[in-house]
Amino acid sequence: MVYGLSALMVILTGSIRFFYLEKGYAYYLDNYLFVTKLILVLTVGLLSIYPTIIFIKWRKELEEKSQISLDHKLYSNLKRIIRIEVFIVALVPLLAAMAARGDRLHRGN
Repeated sequence: MVYGLSALMVILTGSIRFFYLEKGYAYYLDNYLFVTKLILVLTVGLLSIYPTIIFIKWRKELEEKSQISLDHKLYSNLKRIIRIEVFIVALVPLLAAMAARGDRLHRGN
């Protein structure tokens, strides 16, 4: 739940900044690094759906049975997805810093 609320806050503050503050959405959409960052953030959001569903199922199973049945293949898949998410999330601040560097990163220049 904390992770979901944090993601919601990031989306809200980012949207306010994108549409109403700073340089405006036209500036950001013209910056290929910003667009790449946005695509990566959306990718992490989509990738997190599957593990979230599994974790919710596990929580319900723990409440009912006090234990969960752990399938090795499922565990390996979850671990792989989470590692990919962590790698992508690590790239996002780098792209954000690079995108903020200025006009020379725009497609037209």
